[in-house]
Amino acid sequence: MRQAGISVVLLGVVVAVIVGLSHPSVSPSLSLPLSLSPAFVNAFNFNVKDMIDEQSRAWIDRTFSSGMLRPSRDSVLEWVMDGQEPLDWSLPRSQIFTSLRSRFFRRVEESVRTILGGGDPSRYQHTKYDFNDESNDKKPYYFGWIPDSIGGVVPKGQPLTWNRVSGASCFKKNSASLSHVGDRTYTLSVTVDQPSTPGCSDFYLFATIDGLQLHTFSAPGTTDLTWTAPSDQSEGEAWDLANRGIRVFQFRGNMIEMLGAVLDTVLLFSAEASPTVSDEAAAMNRDFLRRYAGFEYEPRNASIVDLDPTMLKSGDYLAIMRFDGLDPMLAWAMGSTTGHAASLLWVDGELYVVESTVKSAFWPADGIQRTPYQTWVKRLQDIGSIAVLAPLTAEARARFNETAAVEWFKQQEGLEYGYHTLLWGWLDTINDNYPCLPPAFDQCLSWDMMESVFGWMDRWAPFLGELLFNEAFNLRLGTEGLKAPELFMRAAQMGYQHGELPTIPEQDVWLYNTTKHGEVTRGPSRVCCVFSCDLWKAAGVFGELADEIQCGELTNWDDYSLNLLDVPQQRPAQCVAADPTNVLCQLEGSYQLHLNEYATKAPYPHLAEKCPTLAPEYKKPSDC
Repeated sequence: MRQAGISVVLLGVVVAVIVGLSHPSVSPSLSLPLSLSPAFVNAFNFNVKDMIDEQSRAWIDRTFSSGMLRPSRDSVLEWVMDGQEPLDWSLPRSQIFTSLRSRFFRRVEESVRTILGGGDPSRYQHTKYDFNDESNDKKPYYFGWIPDSIGGVVPKGQPLTWNRVSGASCFKKNSASLSHVGDRTYTLSVTVDQPSTPGCSDFYLFATIDGLQLHTFSAPGTTDLTWTAPSDQSEGEAWDLANRGIRVFQFRGNMIEMLGAVLDTVLLFSAEASPTVSDEAAAMNRDFLRRYAGFEYEPRNASIVDLDPTMLKSGDYLAIMRFDGLDPMLAWAMGSTTGHAASLLWVDGELYVVESTVKSAFWPADGIQRTPYQTWVKRLQDIGSIAVLAPLTAEARARFNETAAVEWFKQQEGLEYGYHTLLWGWLDTINDNYPCLPPAFDQCLSWDMMESVFGWMDRWAPFLGELLFNEAFNLRLGTEGLKAPELFMRAAQMGYQHGELPTIPEQDVWLYNTTKHGEVTRGPSRVCCVFSCDLWKAAGVFGELADEIQCGELTNWDDYSLNLLDVPQQRPAQCVAADPTNVLCQLEGSYQLHLNEYATKAPYPHLAEKCPTLAPEYKKPSDC
């Protein structure tokens, strides 16, 4: 799952906040409810008072006021591109997506530093954490801006009530109700009471699938917020407001703390747009994986392990990690110690690594591709990745039809990376796949948040909606051309539970609008782990189970936990010398890579279709 749009999904709420904070003049709808009272600015936790000075606080206080946030697609694109080199829109869309994501991260970092620096990014000095200081384990600075989902409030419905959601919350008793004032206007009345400490405050996000508001509550009482439906409201958006209502999300910290958490998260991705991985980026990502997923990556003294290519066989699996933010985020979500996968294949007498990936700052080619093995290993060393070789068992290798595999690969070569299907191997359940934050792991991403982000993406960046989820949702419902709001409405009308739509299993026979060697076509959509599984499938490795296994449902962990892969009884001497404690042969890298629960489960019908992935224990039922 190397180049994943999940990063855009998780950070979708960030672009809404940052666009409004950094450019309140882009449109009249971009002002935000962030009037900071003296009590509010004096109530920071985590030593935030040391993070910004009085001038910065004053700049923030006079810049922002209450209102709806519903930027146009042009204003979002203008914000992302502001101050950066022009983008070549004639490039393949996978490269456009990768470039936009990198620009987005740079733009977020610049904007957050500008906000916290009171208009001058150079005036803000961001906290650098001591990864050996155990006290830092008590707060989730990476992704700490993910809010708790409180619930939804609908017009004429019962008030939504909730108590203090965590020890970081201010008000112990809270409620919200929604009334229709007339035409497209609603009043969201929010009451907060019983502050836990004098001068404390709570920071909230209120959202539908077409817009949002942010608000800080720093005193007990009732606040009336005006909510205006869009003038071009679609049928699905109207249905959503009437039936799902305005979602209430509470952040575990104030606005400035959340901006600090956004910056921590963006810095985690610093190597994603770099040809190499710095020691600082590697340390940050290793810290993230240790605390959020329980995975350790110890330093490694060896370099490239030189294996005789004649020892290596078609169908053998390559498990890869790069400490660039993206791979570690995927690993956290999947419960895998890797973020990318590839396979070996002998083609016309030469050994290749075959894979599905994307051209980027550190990789030269796009889509389903092949690279000579020794060139590939050297390239991985140069870009800062780590990789292990996982061979097929003798039984699986005996079933592997190399001729069929090569023929299949040549038919697939040049197809676009599988953005359309990158989320569905991960999302198997309604509640038990969305990652949670330490230390208590009770602050989690939710479908309510994902659903809102999907709706915003359809409005702000419609090409991303088509690329990441709309085609897949239409295939699941047997519809054509519907956007996210109408798809959510149709799913409910068809009897699906709230949040069930993304859990409908992917079918390997489904075809998507894609490209092959840059030409538009209809074809399958495969991310890296799905491609490796499909190679096994085409080669006959699954035998009679082949028609009952949907590779589109597999994650990296699902691939390498299969007992189709072997635990070698005797490794080559150079592998033992380089990595004496690894059961597999690590090919290169500066850190040790061990595969959790490697080769422990047998393939079965409907493999990995309904499996939880909750960190940090990643407990699964026996049929997963």
